[in-house]
Amino acid sequence: MIYPESFPNKLLDPEKRKDAEKKVYDLLRKKWGRDDKFLVFYNVDITNEVDPFKENDFFIVHPTHGILCIEVKGGGVKFDPDQPHDKCWTSEDRNRKIHYITNPMSQGRNGMYWLKERIDDKWQGKAPKYRHQFMSIFPDSAKLPNENCFGPNTNKVLTKVDMADLGRKILTNWIGSGKRETTLRNTFDKLESKGSEIAKKILVGEKTDLSKTKLSEEFEIKKKEFKKLSQEQLSHLDSTQTWSRAVFLGASGTGKSFLAQEKAKRLAKEGKSVALICGINKPFSHEVIRSFEGTKNVYVAWFHEFKKKYQEEAGTYQDDTFKIYEEDIKLYEAIEKTKTRYDALIIDEANDLKLEWMEVLKFCLKDPDKGQYFIFLDNNQKIYNPESSIPSDFPKDQPLLLTENWRNTKNIFKAVNSYYQGEIKTKPVGPSGEIINPILLKKNENKVKKVDELIKYYLYEEGLRAEQIAILTGSEYGLESSEYRIYGSNFSKIIPEKCVLAESNNSNEIVFDSIKRFKGLERDVIILVELKNLIEQQKFQELYIALSRARILLDIVIENEKVFESIKKNIL
Repeated sequence: MIYPESFPNKLLDPEKRKDAEKKVYDLLRKKWGRDDKFLVFYNVDITNEVDPFKENDFFIVHPTHGILCIEVKGGGVKFDPDQPHDKCWTSEDRNRKIHYITNPMSQGRNGMYWLKERIDDKWQGKAPKYRHQFMSIFPDSAKLPNENCFGPNTNKVLTKVDMADLGRKILTNWIGSGKRETTLRNTFDKLESKGSEIAKKILVGEKTDLSKTKLSEEFEIKKKEFKKLSQEQLSHLDSTQTWSRAVFLGASGTGKSFLAQEKAKRLAKEGKSVALICGINKPFSHEVIRSFEGTKNVYVAWFHEFKKKYQEEAGTYQDDTFKIYEEDIKLYEAIEKTKTRYDALIIDEANDLKLEWMEVLKFCLKDPDKGQYFIFLDNNQKIYNPESSIPSDFPKDQPLLLTENWRNTKNIFKAVNSYYQGEIKTKPVGPSGEIINPILLKKNENKVKKVDELIKYYLYEEGLRAEQIAILTGSEYGLESSEYRIYGSNFSKIIPEKCVLAESNNSNEIVFDSIKRFKGLERDVIILVELKNLIEQQKFQELYIALSRARILLDIVIENEKVFESIKKNIL
């Protein structure tokens, strides 16, 4: 067998001076091209492997005979040992032009050892002591004048007179003849078919599909990029080290929560007591709480839990969580009756809190006027509270602007930004990522089954983990009105993995929750469903929140053509 099966067209160019190699190639192809035991490899590139040699012309591999490396030199080859090392070998072409050529003996010898070393390295266990030889062929050169003209390796050279019976001459040179052949056979072990197969993989490779890497592999690469970017965000905190008040203002994905948590950790490390309030989002606060496990001096809670703590301590607690939007806050009275105070207060997702709440919260500081109070917010996420959330004693005119999106890929950012209605110009700095293509369900296509298919593909084909995926619904009344009807049970009979609510302590499951409840959280993969209500009622802030939850991959499953066209128009 010969590799490649035909002489490469790219080497037929007269300028490449490959005529001599083609002569040898054609003869070897005729001789062993259909012989399964003789494996002939032409034009093997070993650049950067054997410096300064770029390639070897031929390798021949046989399970009994071992390996042979052949170098071919065209034209009239001349050798002058009295010349400098790099000028002692020349070739004269048909136009009588002289070309300096590389020592063919050295090329052959180096190629031989190059292949042998790699066969031995890849052999499981101790490799056999198989025959390994090299030789040179000068198909345009005259008969050798004597047996010593090229020094001790003259017997390894074939010329034009040998071309008529090239196969036999190569074998004689390689394995000997008569008594010499018998002696050599007894000296060396067989390479066997195992060795031939190893050599083939080394010289031509093996069947490989690199058309597409698994998403799991791509995600790991992208996460490293995101991690590097997140470290760069920390510079925003350095300037506020001695400040008592500061507002951090930025769009989704600019690192507000990351910076809020890092600020809490820095202050705690200084020995200060810190209260970190995560807006009014219970699932978000639970995830932050888990990230602070083992951290001293930091109390993490969502606003209603924080208020409840003070009221319980004051003995005034009533279960008014769902009435709190209609009643005045009783937090101040509770604080006055208790002794719990903090050195610093940090509010993340402050855009969800009423201004009155923010004004009262400062009284939980040991020093309400000078105690450290930091606010992180996005004015484009005011789905609960449209009014300002910045207390009067904050520098409203000089907020710290976060202008770089490091959470989302550039393509996800583009989709998110299409629904951004704020004034801060944000630029994406993450990797490009996949293009967002909304999925329009066919008529009568089962939407639950479609999402099942997506999940199965990500888990079983692309190697993603269940905890990397979240399914978010935009149904009008959240989970209660969702047609998917998932409440922490199996997503369907097709998918064995369970779905859980966002605040679940089980971090190894797929999340299924409403967009509102998932606010402040993120996942590598977000699958959005039931967006009709958001489009029809123009709840673009919720769409903005929904799209921005995806770090690396975003799927939008749509069953209504008008909704599909509306979203497609905006994000593409």
